[in-house]
Amino acid sequence: MARGKDADVERYLSWAENQRLTVIRVLAMGQGFMNLSPRDGIAALPRLLEAAARHHLYVEIVALAGTRDVAVDLDAHLKAIGEIASRYGNAIIEVANEPGHPSHAEDVHRPEILARLRSRVPLSVPVALGSSKDSIGAPRATT
Repeated sequence: MARGKDADVERYLSWAENQRLTVIRVLAMGQGFMNLSPRDGIAALPRLLEAAARHHLYVEIVALAGTRDVAVDLDAHLKAIGEIASRYGNAIIEVANEPGHPSHAEDVHRPEILARLRSRVPLSVPVALGSSKDSIGAPRATT
């Protein structure tokens, strides 16, 4: 969606619906294989959520990915995603993809920061903080 490939996204969503899937997972930012800026990721979310709803799909929005290499205001980013998600009934947020991963800024490794970021999202939106290999057996999630 962020690249204007709406027809490709529509085909994927149709496929997912035909497979009887109920949730798709997307990143709202990231570098490397996708080079998606936080701004572009946020801008595409409303169209994606609307398209997914037409296909009876929930969207798990991974708010933070690769924060070590991307300048992003963590609080503002989560607040913007949360505001968008709260307008749709099919949005779920994961604060960070593998928060303990070395691809993240040091703040994202800290559970208290993840909890603070969760507070930037309206309570009506389901939220998971994210998990990493070092948290196996000790999941950190909120809803």
